Amino acid sequence: MNIDKKVIASCGLCNAASLNLYEILNGIDDYVIAGINNNKPRKYKLYSTNKGIYFNWGGNRYYLHEFIRL
Repeated sequence: MNIDKKVIASCGLCNAASLNLYEILNGIDDYVIAGINNNKPRKYKLYSTNKGIYFNWGGNRYYLHEFIRL
């Protein structure tokens, strides 16, 4: 996976860490490319509920509407 991708959205976790979105992949299965700070990003499957679209990271659900677009 290319680490040189630009961050498209971010969610602050604490004063020293953020969860960054690099790309949203649409197709048969929807995925998001995400990573913490400048660490190597990974691909995560997107799920949908009445509350919105989310992915699981670190044992927690992160909804796409919680991220700030950059």
